[in-house]
Amino acid sequence: YGFFEDVLSNIQNNREVRITVIGISKLAEINAVHGYGLGNAVLQNFGRYLMEHMGHRSSTYRLDGSKFAVITEKSTYEEVKKTYNEIRTHFREGLDIEGTFVALELNASTLVLNDYNTDSQTVYACLNFAYNESKNEKQGKLVEFKSDLRKDERLRIAKLHVIRNSIT
Repeated sequence: YGFFEDVLSNIQNNREVRITVIGISKLAEINAVHGYGLGNAVLQNFGRYLMEHMGHRSSTYRLDGSKFAVITEKSTYEEVKKTYNEIRTHFREGLDIEGTFVALELNASTLVLNDYNTDSQTVYACLNFAYNESKNEKQGKLVEFKSDLRKDERLRIAKLHVIRNSIT
């Protein structure tokens, strides 16, 4: 909940920040093969690494599943992309967790929060939209959500949310 509270605080204070979501692909497979204990150790290791490597001007949050969010002040897309690629390379090379070698694939999305006529859930939905593009179409490359989407793309996203909400 801290993530949503901090996003809302940034909106209310008209503070421009960059928000990035980074997630681990196929954590369910790690849990199935090695058990939830190792899966939890992977999440802890990954979260600690993010906190240490995203910079002193950032806050790191655990979201749902295997996703984490990072809110940074005054960072450019290129800076976040460079840091993400370093993190991605580190985890692709693998690490030893409790005597088990684990290599991870990551997905990521990012956006600049500079529209203050929105809410934290909409920001999160936009990040998830770009995250799914990273996961399903871009082989884990960082995808930036642009708030200047064409009108037809915004309409498509709005319809998608109405459908999802009606199902739940």
